[in-house]
Amino acid sequence: MEGIIVSILTSVIGLGVGAVSVIIYSNKKEKGASKKAEEILEKAKKDAEKAKRDSILEQKEELHKLKMETDKEIKERKIELSVEDLSGKNED
Repeated sequence: MEGIIVSILTSVIGLGVGAVSVIIYSNKKEKGASKKAEEILEKAKKDAEKAKRDSILEQKEELHKLKMETDKEIKERKIELSVEDLSGKNED
């Protein structure tokens, strides 16, 4: 009879240790997955910020280029108007 009780107690203790082991393993695995997810999100945020900065820089460069072209065209147009104005005065 004692052998059966010992066997049952040993089985119960074994199941308890196994259950605790599974819980601990699951928690570690979950924490590892959470940490990995946080790392992925952090990297994605950094990549998004870099892409945003790059895009803003490209837009500023394009704006500067367009401004320079516009200033050049205005200057050329002023020269044309000055030449036309001088030509008109010479005809008088």
